[in-house]
Amino acid sequence: MGNNLDDLQGNWIGNIFGTYAGNAFAEIIREGDDVLITLRINIQGRAVVLHGPISELNNIISSTLLTAGNDPEQPEVTVDFIFQRNGDQHLGGKWSMPGGHAGVLQLERANFEIQKNPTPSSVEPLQVIQRTGQIPKITIYKDEIHTLVHAMRELLPSSYDVVISANADAKDIRRLAASFWDNATLPDRAEFLSLSLTEPPDGIQRNINIVLGSVECSFSISGSSAVWVDGAFHQIESILRRHHSLWRKIYEKHALNINGIFFLVVLVLLPSLDLPSRAFLILTLAFVVLSFKWLHNKTTALRIFLRSERKETRLIDLTELATLLLGAGILAAVPFAYQWLKDDGLKRLFEALAALS
Repeated sequence: MGNNLDDLQGNWIGNIFGTYAGNAFAEIIREGDDVLITLRINIQGRAVVLHGPISELNNIISSTLLTAGNDPEQPEVTVDFIFQRNGDQHLGGKWSMPGGHAGVLQLERANFEIQKNPTPSSVEPLQVIQRTGQIPKITIYKDEIHTLVHAMRELLPSSYDVVISANADAKDIRRLAASFWDNATLPDRAEFLSLSLTEPPDGIQRNINIVLGSVECSFSISGSSAVWVDGAFHQIESILRRHHSLWRKIYEKHALNINGIFFLVVLVLLPSLDLPSRAFLILTLAFVVLSFKWLHNKTTALRIFLRSERKETRLIDLTELATLLLGAGILAAVPFAYQWLKDDGLKRLFEALAALS
């Protein structure tokens, strides 16, 4: 057998057509002096395996194949093939059987290589990127809700609309933004507000969510593009930042720590006082702690106005004004308190209280 058939060695895939039709897979190998072909054909869901040698004369490749194996359900079949090269990657030809069945065959080389140590794909897999921001409890009005809805639509153009969910007087209200304010029974105040926008499912969906509730106030952005997620995050954050400052966030989270300072001061003073003075100091401490807790709750409460718009003058918002004044007062008192403690003011106070007792 000539060596001119060696370049046919390998795997081939294609189809047979004619009185029988189906997908075909061929393996051509050399064994000693012979070049052998094993042809597997899927005919109506059943695999037919043919095997035999091939030879070439004047660029005409011929082979007579017999069924391989001893499958009793597969009768012995003899098929004659005549192939003709069509470049290095294609084989075409005719096939025939003694019973009169015949047709054509088309094969093309299946180029693949199994790597022992495959290199990582250069294409990065899709991943969900999410950023979440925390904000303090804020006061928000109807026009500011409209601003957020408009920004969400611009950041995420979609055939879907922003879904607004609110809870007022123990009733859940859920509507699309386009018709949310058409509700004639919509209350003015709400205890909870959620704005959500997504896009039709096609791969990894992009999402923008804003939640304002008594337990948590936050917003989150998710998608497959880090650039888009970061841009949308900063845009929403810049809108919400108009309603709070760094001081507001610190005040909400840490202002009640001052009650702990009051408790420590009283704890130090108690041993040097008589019983009536101790009772008076404890009652004073309870009053101060409860009063400050009440003020803190009032000045940090979440307030959502679904129908009212923010007035031009900020003086109308008394709780925000109280927060501002209280914060300014505490900050202004810090350097004086530091100087007072540095000059043994606390020691002198203890001595004065001890003298009174």
